[in-house]
Amino acid sequence: MISINLISHRQKTELRRKQLSLAGKKSAMMLFIFAAFIYMAMIAANFYLYQQLDLINQQQSGTLSLNRQINKNIKTSNSQIDALQALEKNSPVWSRLLAPLLASLPPAVSISEIRLDRQSAGLEISGLAQTREELEKFKAGLEQSGYLDNVYLPIDSLLNKTNNVFTINATIKMADFSL
Repeated sequence: MISINLISHRQKTELRRKQLSLAGKKSAMMLFIFAAFIYMAMIAANFYLYQQLDLINQQQSGTLSLNRQINKNIKTSNSQIDALQALEKNSPVWSRLLAPLLASLPPAVSISEIRLDRQSAGLEISGLAQTREELEKFKAGLEQSGYLDNVYLPIDSLLNKTNNVFTINATIKMADFSL
């Protein structure tokens, strides 16, 4: 193959230099466009990440306020539980009083209400007795129980021979019922 060189060596060098310069300019331009694209992508990513961070902070602040409310509710519940435990610790064991009272209850006497007053150590029993004799037996059983003082049955509760509505008042010997 025959190669004819119609361009001078100096022109060839000049042409190569222009081609290299053009390739360099194209490369620089491509590099600049790529860098600009990367820069724009980073700005968009930065914007998106800041939005996500704000969203997380909002959720976290909502979670924190919810956690604060839950902690407040837990503290309130704990203080109420502590108060109940202190109250229970200082309260008499009512079952030890009620068991002997119910054991002395004649079958013809029914109790409709029992009121216990811890402050005055008072006991009030209301109910219905089928006969006067059964009511007197119940009152005698309460007096003999040893847990009560000042057992009082009003005389008007004994007026009828049958179906006597009654209210008995007594004072509890609290020392026998403490924990």
